[in-house]
Order: sequence, then C-alpha cells, then structure tokens
Amino acid sequence: MAFNPKIFCPVYAIVDTETLGKHTSAVAQVLFDAGVKILQLRGKNLNTSSLSQLSADIVARRNNSKSTCRIIINDNIEACLTSGADGVHLGQDDSSPHQARKLLGQAAIIGLSTHNIEEVDAANKLSGVIDYIGFGPVFPSGSKSGHAEVTGLELLAVACQTSNLPLVAIGGIRRTNARDVIRAGAQGFAVIGDLCDKLDLVTQAGAAAPETMATRLEEFARSFS
Repeated sequence: MAFNPKIFCPVYAIVDTETLGKHTSAVAQVLFDAGVKILQLRGKNLNTSSLSQLSADIVARRNNSKSTCRIIINDNIEACLTSGADGVHLGQDDSSPHQARKLLGQAAIIGLSTHNIEEVDAANKLSGVIDYIGFGPVFPSGSKSGHAEVTGLELLAVACQTSNLPLVAIGGIRRTNARDVIRAGAQGFAVIGDLCDKLDLVTQAGAAAPETMATRLEEFARSFS
C-alpha cells in the first residue's frame, strides 16, 4: 500500500467523463504535464469495457509522459486490473475493500468514501486493507448528482479527529473554502470544477506547453495554502 499524503496531497485531481466527455483523456494528459501526483478517473456513465479502454489510454499517456502520477479508477476493480492503473476508490455500496485488496494486491492504492462518523469508525477497522478515506460532500457540489447530505466543516473536523487513515475531503471544494478544509484537519482535498477552471483544461488540452501548465498548477496549489 502506497498512499503517502506528503506526496499526493493536498491536490487530489478528479476527471469525470460525464463532465469532460471526449476531452477526458486529453485533460488527463494536461494534468500529467502539469505535475499532478494523483488522479482519479470517474466514469459512471460508461460500461466496464468502455471504462477499461479509457483507463488504458490514460495509463498509456501517463507512461509515455514519464509522469509519476498515480491513477485511481472510481468504483471499478476490473477496469483497474485490465488497464494497469494504480488503484481504486470505492463507495459504500461498491465492491468490498477486502475483495479489492485480494484482487489488486498489496501495492495497489485503495480508497473508500465515507459520509458520516459511523462510516469513518467502520473504515478505521479496515486499516491495513484501505489506504485512505474520502469524506464528504463537505459543501454542495455541482459535479456529482444524487450525493449524500452535505457534512459541513464542523463534521469534517470531527471526521479528521476520528479517522486513523489519511482523509481526503471532497465536495464543492474551491479556492474560496479550501483553507478551511485544511484547517479542519484534512490531509488533502479532491477538486474537479475549480481545477478545470484555473488550468483552462479543456481548451488547453494539447495546446499549452507542459512548463506553462506546471506553473499554473503550482499557482493553483499555492492558492490553497
């Protein structure tokens, strides 16, 4: 297991096929060029075959760019296995973490979504099986429909104190509120919309020099500190 918050946090990037569509792979490439250290691919609107193909393309882009970014597949163990990605992020109703660990091996990164303190307590019992937890949504989010009830910063702080595992906050996190998330105790935060806005990812895909995107990412990360 290899989730090191000092390497992968604070910015945990997510690319979502429902938002990015045909631009998903190109946007992932821009993020690799920018120096992102961990990237989750979310493809809820794709079947396993299509998600596996997309995952393999993104892994190949990562390898060809010589990026050290770790690629996490949302919810789909088979797509992770067939594409050579580095791990999976599981929801409460997805495959069991024990099954994921058995199939993916000890080197894989496995994350688990949590939405309340009871689920954080349960996740603590999976230490040695999972590497980190996601917690949220901390704020209202426009990137994921049908999400759980918003937790807010107060409950996030309790979750951070309760968790024995690295905690990545998710849900509506932007430059205007990210400092509050870190002050609450989160090691990192997942960003989707604000990251795309700052890096102008879709229009810059394949157009901007890697050095330019790396500078933008550095400025973006610094804006949260």
